[in-house]
Amino acid sequence: MRRKMMTKEELSVLSRQLSLVVSSDLPLQEGMDLIIEQSVHSEQISFLKRVKKSIQEGNTLAKAIAEEKKIIPGFYSDMIRIGEESGNLPLIFQRIAESYEKDIKTAKKVRSAVTYPVILSFLMLGVIVLLVTTVMPMFKDILISLGGEIPPLTDAIVNIAIFVGDNIITILGIIVVFLLAFDIYRGTKGGGIVFDRLKLHLPVQKDIIVSIAALRFSRNMAMLIKSGIPAAAAVDLIRPLLGNSVLSKKMEKAADGLRDGNGLKEVLGQMDLFPSLLLKLLSVAESTGHLVEMFDKAADIMEDELDGKLERLTTILEPLLIIFLSVILGAILLSVIFPVISIMNSIG
Repeated sequence: MRRKMMTKEELSVLSRQLSLVVSSDLPLQEGMDLIIEQSVHSEQISFLKRVKKSIQEGNTLAKAIAEEKKIIPGFYSDMIRIGEESGNLPLIFQRIAESYEKDIKTAKKVRSAVTYPVILSFLMLGVIVLLVTTVMPMFKDILISLGGEIPPLTDAIVNIAIFVGDNIITILGIIVVFLLAFDIYRGTKGGGIVFDRLKLHLPVQKDIIVSIAALRFSRNMAMLIKSGIPAAAAVDLIRPLLGNSVLSKKMEKAADGLRDGNGLKEVLGQMDLFPSLLLKLLSVAESTGHLVEMFDKAADIMEDELDGKLERLTTILEPLLIIFLSVILGAILLSVIFPVISIMNSIG
């Protein structure tokens, strides 16, 4: 049985397929057979067969999907239930698919912004490691044979290189153990909260995380309100989609505030997700009954702002990395050049 949650790509495709099935004249069970025939992954086929069996036993599609909570997010089954109750299930599936597709697009933009700097960092670090562990020890032997004096900087770098070379297995083992422990701790409830809080204190990462959260919130609020869901219930449904427990807790307070009769502008202002201009526009939209249009517009505006932030991040990050790594390379090269100059001067 599959243990990992379905990816957004898989959920998007599944939503498109289910939208076609429920909007056709085919019985749901026959439609599930068609989806099973088109599936190629054994885990997905097993999942679909379990859903079909549950439907045959008299359960609704929402209940059948809800039983698969280990691989399907609760938001997904909740949206199906809303679609069944409202009679708009095909439209709900289309909106779910669109929401996931936009999330995938946003994630690709983020990955694209950081891919080149990460590759550049690894390449330059590889060059530095090669210089320190291979070239520097050889240079020390040559320098000693020529009778040159080894400067403190050169000697320190060479000693570090020798230590790393002699203990490379131990060092790699410690790194692997540390990464595994880090991953295990991050997967715990307490560890997840700690790292979620930490992410919101890192200067650059905080801005990106908050922007993505606001974007997801706006898109899904528009979809849910358009489906007839009250604002407080919509906020509760969106909470797990933000991917950050700290922001999710803020949204829980926002939902409570809405249930207490507070306005959207007030409760959203307390979340620190939206710029003040959008909060004012949302307040006007709430009073005029145009919340769906305003949330859609807010999502478009914030998507453009996120694109700009990612572009600026790439523009700033690349030269900073080059400068930082160049300084390290420069220090290593200077530690080589100075002794050579000293020997040349003594010979001259």
